[in-house]
Amino acid sequence: MNLKYPKEMLEFVTDLVRNGKTNKEIAVLCSERYNLKINTRKIGYYRADHNIKSSDKYTPEVCADVRELIREKTLEETAQIINAKYNLSLTRGCIKSLMRKLGITTGRTGYFFVGSHLNKGRKLPPEVIAKISRFWFKKGCTAPNRCPVGTTSYICGYPYVKIKDLPNGDRREMWKAKNRYLWEQHYGPIPQGYNVVFLDGNPQNCVIENLALVSNAQLAVLNGRRLKSTNPELTKTGIQISKLITTIKEKEK
Repeated sequence: MNLKYPKEMLEFVTDLVRNGKTNKEIAVLCSERYNLKINTRKIGYYRADHNIKSSDKYTPEVCADVRELIREKTLEETAQIINAKYNLSLTRGCIKSLMRKLGITTGRTGYFFVGSHLNKGRKLPPEVIAKISRFWFKKGCTAPNRCPVGTTSYICGYPYVKIKDLPNGDRREMWKAKNRYLWEQHYGPIPQGYNVVFLDGNPQNCVIENLALVSNAQLAVLNGRRLKSTNPELTKTGIQISKLITTIKEKEK
C-alpha cells in the first residue's frame, strides 16, 4: 500500500465505487478532495491493493429482463428500458457484453422462414415499373457480356477456353485450362496425376508445339532443381533428367 494516501480515502473510494462511479470519476474527486495528483491508472492500482470491487449491477432480475426484452427489442431499446427501470447507465455495448457472457441470443436468424411471403401480392407503382422495365430480362434474351463457346479468357495470366454453354452451370464445368484442352484434342485424355507444362515457360504461347506432359513427381523435380528454362530445348532436356531421377527413386524403393 502507498502510504501517501490518507487513511480516510479508503472509505471515500469504497463509497464511490458502490455508487457506480468509474475510475476516471473517482480520480477527479479524490484529486480535488485530498489535493493529490491521481489518475485513472493509480486509482485502478489503489482499488486492487485494497480489494475494492464494484458491486454487480447485473442482478438476476436485470439478466432475466434482458433475456426477455432482447427477443423483440434492439440493443439500444433494451438498454433504455433497463436503465429506466433499475436506474443504471448501461450502453448498447454493455448489453451486448452481457448477452455474450450469459449466452443470450435474440432468437432471430435474419432469414425468411419457410412459408413467409412478405411481398406476396404487392405490386410496384406504375411510375416505378415504367422506369425500370427497360432493364428487365426478357424471354430469350442473352446477357451482353455472354461469352460464346470457344472464347479464351485469362486468369492470373493463364488462358482458359470455354468448352460448354450452360445457363446455370458451374464455371469449372464450362471452362478448362487451354493447355490441357489442346493436349486432349491432340493426344486424348490426360491421365490422373499428370500435368501439361509450357516448354518456354510462357503461358501466353499456348500452342501444341510448346506443351509437354509430365507427372507430378517429374514436375516436382523440374521445379525443385530448376530444370525449367525459357529455351524449349533445355526444358525438354530437363524433362528427360526428371524422368531419369524419378525412375531411379522408384527403383530404390
